[in-house]
Amino acid sequence: MSDEERPTDGGGGKSPLASRSFIAAAVTVGVIVAAGGVVTAINLTGNDTSAESGAIEPSGGPAEGTVGEEEYPEEATPGGVERSDGSESVCGLRSSEKDEFTGFPEDTSWGFVGMREAPSSRAHGPGVVEDNGFRHCYAKSPEGVVLAAMNYTAMTSDPSLYLDLLDLYAEGPGKEVLKAKVEEAGPSERVVGHIGGVRLLSYAADRARVDIALVIQGSPGGTVSYPMDFRWEDGDWKIVTRENGEMVIPVAALYSLDGYILPPAEVG
Repeated sequence: MSDEERPTDGGGGKSPLASRSFIAAAVTVGVIVAAGGVVTAINLTGNDTSAESGAIEPSGGPAEGTVGEEEYPEEATPGGVERSDGSESVCGLRSSEKDEFTGFPEDTSWGFVGMREAPSSRAHGPGVVEDNGFRHCYAKSPEGVVLAAMNYTAMTSDPSLYLDLLDLYAEGPGKEVLKAKVEEAGPSERVVGHIGGVRLLSYAADRARVDIALVIQGSPGGTVSYPMDFRWEDGDWKIVTRENGEMVIPVAALYSLDGYILPPAEVG
């Protein structure tokens, strides 16, 4: 796909987040059925959204394992301080001293995971691909956590993996909330779209925040920013949520891919 073909805001009109159906669809793309199809979609469509900015206010209390929001700026590494559980990669991938993501690794290959293309790297992960397509184990590196976020997002397009995806969440009350909702609701309807770009917002020791640009196809369509928080836990990157199971930073409308690292032109 060429840069000219990559959609951003779908036009110069009002925010796509003004549509309640788009809010639900966009969140479903970014999280497993519990957070996207049930919990978050219901909460977000009930919140006050801004048609001008597409902003959605966070809810549900502080993120698990982090200090209060008033103690660190939004752009800071989640958790505020560098700390690690000391674990090594469960599949033997090497860690890195880097703290920036400047591009996809040279050995990156791309393939469909569910309905979306996602990257793989022998050096950074996924180190394990199960027979059913479930992917896990990433290097403790900027590239590793970026690939973890992109592969997770791709796997949400495969309803058969909705229970497996629970293993990618950090331990805590939020994970238990998600587990209960997943078991109650079952898989959700798939949303057609692709990953338009990615950027690493923060990285330090055992914490990271990755922002995925999701391009939603169909009606109403549009592009959203979907930030994901991670912490290193038991030898792999795990998704951090608030205590109610929602993501730390909510989905928001995106009008430009400036600053995002785009997949190769042939991907998408």
